[in-house]
Amino acid sequence: MGQLEERKDPLTAIRAVNSAARDGAPLTLLVVGDGPLRAQAESLATDAVRILGHRRDPEPLLAASDIFVMPSVREGQSIAVLEAMRAGLAMVVSDGAGNPDAIGDDGVVVPVGDSVALAAALSRLAAEDGTRHLLGEAARRRFQSLFAPEVFLGHMRAVYEAVLAGRGSAAPPAE
Repeated sequence: MGQLEERKDPLTAIRAVNSAARDGAPLTLLVVGDGPLRAQAESLATDAVRILGHRRDPEPLLAASDIFVMPSVREGQSIAVLEAMRAGLAMVVSDGAGNPDAIGDDGVVVPVGDSVALAAALSRLAAEDGTRHLLGEAARRRFQSLFAPEVFLGHMRAVYEAVLAGRGSAAPPAE
C-alpha cells in the first residue's frame, strides 16, 4: 500500500512473489497504490500478482491478507506498516531506514533489493501457519503497546511536558 515509486521498491516484491510462486509457494501479491512504476509493475505481473491501483479502503484488503510486505529503501513512519500491524498481519520489511524500527523483533527483515531473500521469507511464512500467526499476533501487540493513538498521544504529552518543565526552570522570569 503506497506509492509505486523507486523509494518503495515494489518491483522487488513483485519479482520475489513471482519467483516464490514459480517454486510452488501459494502466494498472491496484492499491489496497492499508483505512481511512476505502475507500468513496470504491470509488465512484471503474473498470475501471482494483482495490481490494484490506488485504493481508499485498505481495511478489507488487510482483512483478506495473511502477510504484509514493505520492501522500501527508506521510510519515515509508514502508515501502511502501522495499519498492517494493527490488523495482525505477519510483517516482512526490508532493512532500509524506518520499517525495521517499526516492527522491531516482531517481524522478518530482509536486505533492501534482495528479491531472493524476500522470496525465501515469503515462501517460509506461506508454508508455516504457526509462525505466520505468531508474528501477526506479535505485530498487533507491538502496535497496541507503541503506536495505538492513546499510547502515542501519551508519549507526545510526556515529551511536551518535559520540554515545558525544562523551559520553565531555565527561562528568565517574565516581567
